[in-house]
Amino acid sequence: LRQRRDSIRTTPPLKLAAALGAASAVAIILLWACYGFRYAARPAGLALATPLIQYASGLHGFEPRIYLALARWHLLPESYLYGLVDIRIVSNWFPSYVLGQVHAHGVWFYFPVAFAIKATAAFMALMLILLFSIATRRLPLSRELLFFGIPPVLYLLIAAGTGLNIGARHILPMFPFLCVLIGAAVVALSRLNRRWAYATAVLVGWHVISTTRAYPVYIAYSNEFWGGPDNTYKYLTDSNTDWGQQLHAVKQYVDAHGIKDCWFAYFVQPAIQFSDYQIPCRPLPTADTGWFHEQIDTPATITGPVFISAGTLTGYELGSNVMNPYRQFQQLKPTAVIQHGVFVFDGTFDTRFASALGHVTRANDLTNAKQLEAALAEAQQAVAIDPQEFQAQMVLADTLSALHRKPEADTAYRNARTIAATMEPTAKSEWTAQIDKKLATP
Repeated sequence: LRQRRDSIRTTPPLKLAAALGAASAVAIILLWACYGFRYAARPAGLALATPLIQYASGLHGFEPRIYLALARWHLLPESYLYGLVDIRIVSNWFPSYVLGQVHAHGVWFYFPVAFAIKATAAFMALMLILLFSIATRRLPLSRELLFFGIPPVLYLLIAAGTGLNIGARHILPMFPFLCVLIGAAVVALSRLNRRWAYATAVLVGWHVISTTRAYPVYIAYSNEFWGGPDNTYKYLTDSNTDWGQQLHAVKQYVDAHGIKDCWFAYFVQPAIQFSDYQIPCRPLPTADTGWFHEQIDTPATITGPVFISAGTLTGYELGSNVMNPYRQFQQLKPTAVIQHGVFVFDGTFDTRFASALGHVTRANDLTNAKQLEAALAEAQQAVAIDPQEFQAQMVLADTLSALHRKPEADTAYRNARTIAATMEPTAKSEWTAQIDKKLATP
């Protein structure tokens, strides 16, 4: 052990730097190979609809200068740089959902919690064996231990600070390093007592059984300590549970039950159209339909069956459950749950909130088109349908402000502020600050 420590200390810095440089060069070459050694994001001289220099303006400080310098010298592929900028922009504002709570932004504990939920219980037990072997020095400190131990710890720390909390998939690179370390720990302990090998065999068997039982819906997996795939949606969402993978199963459900008319609040609509799968439902508005500027007319009352994706049911993409038009369904027992990610509700439901949301989308689009009077009419209709809809009060206030009708705008802002006071702490703080700033504007 002492010799290994001395070896680490006496390695010349230039030799370490050369090794790091060589590894970096190999990584960059492989990266370029993935893009066919082509810099331009689009072939044949076609330009991006939004140039990188314009898109990077969504970032602040010194950071965008780094990406633009890399682009100017063609040091990395344009598509790769565009993706980096996109991830950084999204991570600055994207909400998160963890342990059943919506947060307006990412939280530092998201990935440790996601790891504990999505890794198998057997794997967590093997991690304890690894920690035990290190604590008792059965697995001695060595260059190999540092080589395999530092990357996953460093990667987790970086991931925890990114602010983009949308899936345990983002920390998958940790697992190969941990598997190697677990293997080394088991070998070291088994040399002292063969029972460690037997215990490991049992845990590996448990791991295989647990993952196999999740077939064929692996995406919603969570370990037994958290209730398994049936309960994943209670703690995590997005790609941990629901990535729009259930449409074949939904189609089978509606066919088996003879359903000819239904409603569907689908998580990835309209990026993927459920109508392409011959599902005879009418769409309901979601955060994504708003982002895609899809204007959906919804009556104030609908009769089921109503299908709601798990990601939509949480309302996390809107940044607060108070802005979730389907929060009433969170308290209802579904008729069925399709592949752990689509909930089916039968009955007649008050959907004024969702109805108002369609007018909010129209009002926003009309405002962007400088058609303020038409936007005002849509905003007023949204508020008339549901005065407690936060987005409706905000779009009404913003439209009145754009029309220089400040007293009326301030009234709507105060109404929105009252609703914001009922939000989760992070959303409440953010929206209250924004509204106060608007109220203070002459």
